[in-house]
Amino acid sequence: MKIRIMQWIGRIFMCCGLILALQGQISAWGANLEEDEFSLGADTSGFADARGISVNTTVNGSLPTSSTENYYKFTLPRAGYIYVEFNHGYVDRDSDFWNFSIYNGSYEYITDRSSNGKKLTTTYHSVGLAAGTYYFKIRSVNWSDTSYNFVIHLVPSDDWEREKNDSFETANIFGTNTAISGSIRQDNDIDFYKFKVPQDGMAYIEFNHDYVECRWDVWNIKIYNQNFEELMNRDSVGKKLNTTYGKLGIPAGNYYIKITRSYGMYTEWSDASYNFIFHTEASTTWEKELNESYQTADALAVNSAINGSIREDSDKDFYRFEISQAGYVNVDFGHTYVDSDFDTWNIKLYNGSYEELISRNADGKTLNQSYTMVGIPEGIYYVKITRSYGMYTGWSDAVYNLKINYTPASDWETELNENFETSDFISMDTYVNGSIKDDNDKDYYKLDVQRPGFISIAFGHDVVNSDNSLWKVRLYDASFQELKVASCTGKSDLVTSPYFAAAGTYYVRINGDWHWSDVPYHFKVTYNFTDSTPWISASVTGKQQVKLSWSGVSNASGYEIYRAVGKGGKYTLLKTIANGNTQSYTDRNVTLGKTYSYKVRGYYADGGGTLYSDFSSKKTVKVALAKVKISKAKSLSSKRVQIVWKKVSGASGYEVYRSKTKNGKYKKIGTLKSWNKVSFTDKKVSRKKTYYYKVRAYKKVRGKKYYGEYSGKKKVRVK
Repeated sequence: MKIRIMQWIGRIFMCCGLILALQGQISAWGANLEEDEFSLGADTSGFADARGISVNTTVNGSLPTSSTENYYKFTLPRAGYIYVEFNHGYVDRDSDFWNFSIYNGSYEYITDRSSNGKKLTTTYHSVGLAAGTYYFKIRSVNWSDTSYNFVIHLVPSDDWEREKNDSFETANIFGTNTAISGSIRQDNDIDFYKFKVPQDGMAYIEFNHDYVECRWDVWNIKIYNQNFEELMNRDSVGKKLNTTYGKLGIPAGNYYIKITRSYGMYTEWSDASYNFIFHTEASTTWEKELNESYQTADALAVNSAINGSIREDSDKDFYRFEISQAGYVNVDFGHTYVDSDFDTWNIKLYNGSYEELISRNADGKTLNQSYTMVGIPEGIYYVKITRSYGMYTGWSDAVYNLKINYTPASDWETELNENFETSDFISMDTYVNGSIKDDNDKDYYKLDVQRPGFISIAFGHDVVNSDNSLWKVRLYDASFQELKVASCTGKSDLVTSPYFAAAGTYYVRINGDWHWSDVPYHFKVTYNFTDSTPWISASVTGKQQVKLSWSGVSNASGYEIYRAVGKGGKYTLLKTIANGNTQSYTDRNVTLGKTYSYKVRGYYADGGGTLYSDFSSKKTVKVALAKVKISKAKSLSSKRVQIVWKKVSGASGYEVYRSKTKNGKYKKIGTLKSWNKVSFTDKKVSRKKTYYYKVRAYKKVRGKKYYGEYSGKKKVRVK
């Protein structure tokens, strides 16, 4: 009976084979009818009865009925990845006929694929698996009893994912800076990887994949910290095979990378293989994510640079620093190149009360920028860096670097000094520095005038190439009434006219005008007992003394005269005149032939001390004999010319010079050795000739002659 049954089955298969042959559709491998029932899978209908197979070995089978399910069991001796090569006979229908699924040793579903009737051979994308036992199940979609064969190829590898790694808890553990491969086996597959980063530093992802004919996003890559907080979210396009995603600063700890299909309106899914490297570098000069609030701000050392990145559109990087002494700071901000003229980063500085001090933007193409100096008191401060927001702005995860330059100083404003109540107190005649940090900033200063007098404001600044008025300088009294207002342009400094101030409290306010600049400014309030500055005159008398006279200044108790000897000489106090009504003095302690410079200032003295006016401009004179004045020059005859001049006080004698032309060479023709001899007769002349004469005085001191100026030139024609 058994033999007859076998013969009957054989005849059925022979008929089926004949029909297929007549249709021209039989495959060579499908013609092997010597397989027994077990090799055809007739009894492999469950995990428990799964047929044992070997990887990298061809397995043949078929589905005799539409309800048949063939189960196979295989073992992976070591971790790696598998891919399935599936072949079958031709079925003249453009539909899926076979579906195969892979399960792990716990019967958990891993992946499945289907095979089209007209597509005889298909190699399916790789799936990473750990060492262990797995199951392979084949069932029908649209039934055909056409034979199939398949090979489960195993490629041993230590750098492939190992399914199922679908959660943080089941994440594959790998080392950083190592290439890892995987695949999204199903539309809803999730691949998790875990990495231990032993030191603070920086990390970034290099993501590569096989080519996918798709210009849409195919993969999504996320980074999480050990608290499962998302640090980064990026997508990868099918046609772009290699991408390096932005760097971010991280503290030591465990990190996770999650890879899924990309989700959105214009996305696609693919089971093509990918590989990535989680690059990490140890560093003490990087931010530590997540530093997204004042409370989680990274500690920042002043005068030291730190790196960071705006890892996502909504990212915020906070930094905290502390200064123990008042001074001023400015922010240096640089970044790698971004091909955009738009503002890309925003940098804000806050005080310990979270009040904003400055806000600045940085565009993509300007690689380095140093922002305004700001005066601050001692305390805690914060820097906040975000993407820039506005109409013409962009976002980039390019690396930036930040440095807070701090200089201790007692002569700077202390923000926020933006009203009368928060005014900085300043001293008279002492320079103070500050800056207008933004277009609505106002800097207020308070001072006390101890005694009635004239006050004025001297205001200067770093040069700005602008003729516009950039600063407004105002003076107020204790009742906040405006007393004076003046403007200052970018190219000039300013000194206000004196204002007579009674003793009391006054305020200075500095702010921008219609235009403004954040370059540093400096100013001082000067006090003077007078609103005038003396001028001085100096002349040499006939006795070779210097007579000084000057203009008076109001309220002066007296004057001080300063003198310098020679070019570049140092001024020293020559004489104090203790009478405000005296306005002249003769300097008798001078030397013939030397040059002297003089200046004078008034002073006011009372029980509170001595106050001074500004110095006069200097006056310089040379102590010398007076210039000779010729009173007469005439021809006495055809052979004599007489020259007569006026006496020069203090002279030892005179020298007479002659020339045949006015501007020709003059020759000395006579020396008179007495100051009292004031005429000379030239007896060496020729009839009808013209001559020119000049005379100078001299004084002999210890064997050395000192000369006065030449007289004017006199023309004489001989008779």
